[in-house]
Amino acid sequence: LEKKIPEFFDERYSEETYKTKLEGNTHLIIKATKNGEDAGYLVAYNRFHDRSIYCWKTAVLPNQRRKGVLKSMMRHLARWAKEKGFISIKIRTHNKRREMLSYLTKQEYHILEVNKEGTVERNCILLEKEIE
Repeated sequence: LEKKIPEFFDERYSEETYKTKLEGNTHLIIKATKNGEDAGYLVAYNRFHDRSIYCWKTAVLPNQRRKGVLKSMMRHLARWAKEKGFISIKIRTHNKRREMLSYLTKQEYHILEVNKEGTVERNCILLEKEIE
């Protein structure tokens, strides 16, 4: 599914990377479908061990965007995380991913830090939202 996300063309991870990040950590993997077709996915895990769940990977296929797929996955993540005792969700995005940054700020995520990564558009932004 990751191969179908154009924004991730240069950011694909091996199965070993997934295992390294997820094994031994509380984690959630969601594969979203809409009308029987793949629509997107989300991978979150306990990265920081500070009662936050880190949404490491999330993506929606281009033909499924603006149909509520991301919102549905994020709601599911929040419910699941709350049940597991987490109090917030953290997520990173790049400055060049304007649609994602706009979505997150509209959903009341707050910027925690900005890491400079070469060019301005590659800067990485860490955001957080308390779980209600």
